[in-house]
Amino acid sequence: LEEQGFQIEVLEPSTTTLDRLLEACRSFSPDIVFSINFSPEIALITSKLGVPYVSWTIDPLASRRLLLRDGTDPSLCLAFAHRHHLVRRLTDAGLANCHYLPLAASGTRRLVVDDPEKLAPYRCDVSFVGASMVSEYDNLLKRLRHWGASGELIRKTDEWLRGLVDTVAYSHSYCGLDEEGADIPEWLWSALCAEPDRVVLTELLNGRLSNLWRIRVVGSLGSLGAQVWGDDGWRDANV
Repeated sequence: LEEQGFQIEVLEPSTTTLDRLLEACRSFSPDIVFSINFSPEIALITSKLGVPYVSWTIDPLASRRLLLRDGTDPSLCLAFAHRHHLVRRLTDAGLANCHYLPLAASGTRRLVVDDPEKLAPYRCDVSFVGASMVSEYDNLLKRLRHWGASGELIRKTDEWLRGLVDTVAYSHSYCGLDEEGADIPEWLWSALCAEPDRVVLTELLNGRLSNLWRIRVVGSLGSLGAQVWGDDGWRDANV
């Protein structure tokens, strides 16, 4: 960014307070403030400065991030979100100017490969290219341990998710666990030492569901001689 002529000031997240961020914005005298993922703190700061705040939310937000702080001027906020339910949640929070904006395709364009020799190693009857999402399982494990889950609770939780996949694997209407956490069983909720945000926990559980579902469905193509191109997580699919 500096090579392109931008002036950069890096603020260390772990030590950045609301007052320090406000002071940094004042020193730059910005015409506009933009952030990835809506922040009620930045919305408050820009209201104090009297400058527009534009945000694009692409990640799930904890419930506390969906509340405006006292002193915020909603008329200065323009919010976008790539999930329809977050547009609704942000609108309900008081942001009247909130719109749906989907994720865009990469700007890099690929050329068609038509050299037979280059194509030969990849020829097969059935192929699948993509991520197994095994990293989503790693994320769930880390957070469950952080919230005080025992090994037995983790095993029981994954057993429950596997049973859910058995039930809905080939349903065309199932869209995952309720985004507000209504589907989280009480035994899981009450066994955690620290109380996580329901939206965050649901997102993590849905990530593991997606991982299990992909392994199941792509694995079922094994009898057709499917070849899979992706990460090591696909080894569980026996393809």
